[in-house]
Amino acid sequence: MGVADLNPIHAMASGADRRPEMLRHVTDLFIVSADRLSDGEVALFDDVLNRLIVDIEIAAKALLAMRLAPIANAPPRTVCKLAFDDAIEVAGPILIQSERLDDAALIEAATKKGQAHMLAIAQRRVLGESVTDVLVACGDKQVLLRTAQNRGAKFSDAAFDRLAEKSDDDEGLAVSLGSRDDVPPRIFRHLLQRASDHVRTKLEAAYPDHAKMVRQVVSEVAGRIESEELGGPSDHADAAGGLDKRAADAASYLAYLARHGSFADLSAALARISGMSLVFVESALKQRRSDTILLLAKASGLAWPIVKAILSFRARLGFMPLKEVELSLFSYERILPETAEKILHFYRAR
Repeated sequence: MGVADLNPIHAMASGADRRPEMLRHVTDLFIVSADRLSDGEVALFDDVLNRLIVDIEIAAKALLAMRLAPIANAPPRTVCKLAFDDAIEVAGPILIQSERLDDAALIEAATKKGQAHMLAIAQRRVLGESVTDVLVACGDKQVLLRTAQNRGAKFSDAAFDRLAEKSDDDEGLAVSLGSRDDVPPRIFRHLLQRASDHVRTKLEAAYPDHAKMVRQVVSEVAGRIESEELGGPSDHADAAGGLDKRAADAASYLAYLARHGSFADLSAALARISGMSLVFVESALKQRRSDTILLLAKASGLAWPIVKAILSFRARLGFMPLKEVELSLFSYERILPETAEKILHFYRAR
């Protein structure tokens, strides 16, 4: 059976009694030849399949969905029709796996269909912010949990905030959200401040390198610390989480920010630790050379692993080549603390 054989099948597609059999044969033909088909040939398959699935039983459509879902160039109109089917057995495989669906189609399916369809979307390999915004706003507990567990999902600040609020009375969601590599520091602290001892233990286990920070927040909770709100430059200082220059765990928290925080979070922490202005620190982080950052770190008494984490953060943002991170160790070791402090004092005086 070749692509040319689709023409008579096209004409026979209205024969309801033979449609399941024809659907199976046409699907077989498409699958074995998919990687060699032109866009026009895919469109021909699309037209035939669309005719064949009209009023066909759910089991046949579900099987078709499972077979088409992994194929990158699957017939687009057929895929879209299957994705919007009321039966989750049909829509699920497409919503979970098909690359033919763009964010607009996923958002439409999420808003027009039920929680089962949203749960399927939450399981996709990659989810953009516009899609997760809808899932977080409209999804039930199961959808929220699956979305938070999805390592390929990207979240806007608003979505992170909403998930944090909804996790206040949902330990499973709190642990899943707090265990994400991309969770903003302010959200992580929100979770710690409101979590039970059981959840804090799990979050500490998720970040063994930052146990000191976890214990610090627990201590702050016991002391009824004021809640944080991020906003303008003065609020950025609050993003450092009440970080004190003399606090024993300041370096540990700074390392956490270098690994998981935003540019604003790290800038605020460095400004608080070094005693320099936020504008000065932000400028230093963006410079091509690392000299000023090394001076800030040396004057603040930071160990090399913390400095390396900060330099790696700069490299990830494209401010310096990654290969220069390790090479900076020699320069850092040669800087005397008193020299670094004198230079920073000069900058402060200016």
